[in-house]
Amino acid sequence: MKLTKLINFGLVCCVFAFSASAQQATPPVPATNYNPAEAFGPLFYTQNGNEFRSAIGAPGPKYWQNHVDYNITANLDEIKNMVKRNSYHYLQKQQS
Repeated sequence: MKLTKLINFGLVCCVFAFSASAQQATPPVPATNYNPAEAFGPLFYTQNGNEFRSAIGAPGPKYWQNHVDYNITANLDEIKNMVKRNSYHYLQKQQS
């Protein structure tokens, strides 16, 4: 009984010791004047964008997407490991 209590007490002490060491503050990162846009200036945003996409890729005023729905009928031949399409139908709408 005393041995079990001693082992439990030792385990609890170890848990607290490890958790206390894990919460130590990390040293602050030194400030730097490194600017990747200046270092690689000619490679950043070589195009200014257009009415569909900005230079960083955000949607522009004339951005649009297509929306397509498919209905596909197919059969699976497990013996030949093949999929055969019987028919398909799609309806394409342009969103503005």
